[in-house]
Amino acid sequence: MYSMILELLVYVKGDLKEEWVNIDDIERMFLKQGFPRKGKKLEAKINAALAQLIWMGYITCDKHSVRLTDDGVKVYKEQRFHAIAADLYNAENTKRLSIIALVIASILSMLAIATTIFVAFYCK
Repeated sequence: MYSMILELLVYVKGDLKEEWVNIDDIERMFLKQGFPRKGKKLEAKINAALAQLIWMGYITCDKHSVRLTDDGVKVYKEQRFHAIAADLYNAENTKRLSIIALVIASILSMLAIATTIFVAFYCK
């Protein structure tokens, strides 16, 4: 969410030459990107992300609009949040693959034990 918010603010500042972005525009962007339907949870997540970005000093708020600070532009150029998101995505996929490998190893171990028992009792 952080990187998407920063991308929108950079786009608006650079291409549209606007300083302030309405928070409703940010919510519409998330809805267009396929986030869950409009509701209290999405609004709460957006407000939490905006509050954290304000707290970190990357954006400032004025009533119902936000804008980038110089630190926000710097963080965007460094792709800091993009790198964190990529690392988290890779960690999630690694966890999923590890679980699959564990299940396969367990099944093969049970198969090996069953084969050993079969050979021990029936192949004398």
